[in-house]
Amino acid sequence: METGNKESNEGTNARSISYMIPVLGSFFGWLMDGYVTIAYLIQESTIVPLFFPGSLYIVYFFIFVVNGIARAIGAIFLGNFIGDKLGRQRMLVITILIFSLTSFALGFLPTYAHIGALAPLTMGILLFFMGLFAGAEYGGGTALSMESVPRNKRNLLGAFVQSGFGVGYALVAFVFFILTDIFGSSYSNIGWRILFFTTIIPGLSTFVIRYKVRESSVFEKAKKHKELLDKPVFSLFRQSLIPLLIVVAIAGSLLFVNTATFSLYPTIFESVDDFSRPTTGFWIAIINLVSIGGVVLGGVIASRSLKKLIFMKIYVIAFIIVSVFADLFAFTTNLTAVVLAFSAQVFVEAMIFSTLPAFMAESFSKKYRTTGVGFSYNLGSTIGSVALLLIPFYAAIYGWAYYWILAVLASSFVLLAGIFIAGYATAGEQKQVDYITQ
Repeated sequence: METGNKESNEGTNARSISYMIPVLGSFFGWLMDGYVTIAYLIQESTIVPLFFPGSLYIVYFFIFVVNGIARAIGAIFLGNFIGDKLGRQRMLVITILIFSLTSFALGFLPTYAHIGALAPLTMGILLFFMGLFAGAEYGGGTALSMESVPRNKRNLLGAFVQSGFGVGYALVAFVFFILTDIFGSSYSNIGWRILFFTTIIPGLSTFVIRYKVRESSVFEKAKKHKELLDKPVFSLFRQSLIPLLIVVAIAGSLLFVNTATFSLYPTIFESVDDFSRPTTGFWIAIINLVSIGGVVLGGVIASRSLKKLIFMKIYVIAFIIVSVFADLFAFTTNLTAVVLAFSAQVFVEAMIFSTLPAFMAESFSKKYRTTGVGFSYNLGSTIGSVALLLIPFYAAIYGWAYYWILAVLASSFVLLAGIFIAGYATAGEQKQVDYITQ
């Protein structure tokens, strides 16, 4: 009897290890994405004078929008030709390597003082190519990880994977804090380059992990039974156009909220509230560590049920309430008030993201899941990145405390409406069916 129990436990442990490896591979990919994305945004006050002086200031934010467009292009191109035809794992090994090398190369760029207008142009070109390969991260990572885990663990492990971005954000903020403290006024000369150079560390670490990851059994079975498609992207638009539009609406509004908060916190801290660079780096890191707790708690709560949308509705409503109060304290010279306001806001916002990977993976067929998830998420990211253009521009006119909260609340209500529509659209589905395998 003991032998039987031992064998059973060993079998359970083996299965757990087998599905945790692709989950870790996806987690570290999103950690890399968070690290690199924020390495650009957290250095606004340094990069703008070096690459976008004077009237070119708005181009700094525009290039980030271009990066978002490149992500959507890369997601649909790489997902169609590699992820849904040759394998999720193969695609992710290729993309993380090029993604890492491109981000590393940002540290070598000559500034405006050296090559004039070519400086912002070369920055834009590198960020565009970085975006192409970063665009495959979410679709490939979501498909591989969610196809590899048991159905009843998708909410919880999807939340863990999603937390990778916050971990990357926190890590790069801590590195930024250390470097600005070490270099002081010389940070603009060399410190920013070193920050970009450090992106190679999480990149290569993720490459090693992914190289050892096995392809998902869902994809392997589809390949064995010759269910793979020659042109997955066409089938995506032909067979799943409505789910695609719904997911884009949800992802777009959620990522607009995310950009307005996480991506603009460094700007608010340093350029609006006038805190120092080291202070900004340290407290942005702390705030992001708080957000990790939110996404994990959201996953733990949602793991008690197979439903996802109902939890997203609850989390969004809570976020709207918290954001109103956060706005009352976010734009002051009281550091404690600002940190507490943003910490409370990000904690609840992160909870919304907790069920997103499982929801998106179950929205598309295995035949075009990488393409569908990647394209919808990154198109949503492109929509979200527009917040970097709109909010600083109009906030400078109408005031940050007024326009920032207006943008956050408006996009939150659009998100809530999208979740309700998704709920009605899927109301007739058989909940017993495990759609991941279809």
